[in-house]
Amino acid sequence: MLGGTVLTQGSSDTTDWVPNMRFPLETGPAYINSQVFRHKDGGSPPFSNTWLGSDGLPLNGTTTSPKQCDSSNYSFPWQDNFCERRTLTPPTGNLCAGSIDHKGVDIRGSVCGTNDPRNEVVAAGDGNLIEIRHHYYKLMLASETTYLNYLHMHETSRPYDEDDLATYQYAIPVIRGQTLGNIGNVGHTWPTTRHLHLDIKSSVIVDGIAYVEPLPPYSTLVRAYKRLEAGTP
Repeated sequence: MLGGTVLTQGSSDTTDWVPNMRFPLETGPAYINSQVFRHKDGGSPPFSNTWLGSDGLPLNGTTTSPKQCDSSNYSFPWQDNFCERRTLTPPTGNLCAGSIDHKGVDIRGSVCGTNDPRNEVVAAGDGNLIEIRHHYYKLMLASETTYLNYLHMHETSRPYDEDDLATYQYAIPVIRGQTLGNIGNVGHTWPTTRHLHLDIKSSVIVDGIAYVEPLPPYSTLVRAYKRLEAGTP
């Protein structure tokens, strides 16, 4: 907190937005918690004064800041970080409306590593990859009303790139459980900590106008992880 302002959030919505979704990692254990309000490396952007520590104060790029492989980042309990506040300016409008408020969840794999096969990322359902950038995959599920964004995977571990998307006429078919790559730290501009960001979004129509709305994924992921642990992913 900073001046009484809550910087972490989560959602009380327990809806299973994608019933029987597969957990997006091949194996556990996995840890859902904030990559911002947890230990991370210092010294260069974005691990500098643009990042806030757990006390809500800037890290200021100090090389003495706790490292991202700290055991507390790889431990239970989980922490829902949907709509996490990454700015002191309150969001306005619809759910997660702030441009830098967190519209998904951060998932750490079993080990703190980049491109480690023990952190294999898989398709959560049948569908098509409809957009590929250096830092994300967009998977449209077979229902064609809901899609998932996978961010920060290691680039060379991914089976498809932007050129492949054009070859497949912008719809690469994938099946539930298919390998999509390994956890990395690829950001839009700067590296992130080692984690997978996953968000669920769906098209909704309000008063005749189509919107793409972020859906709280935490409860869906809890159910998927329980199936993974039970051996029935």
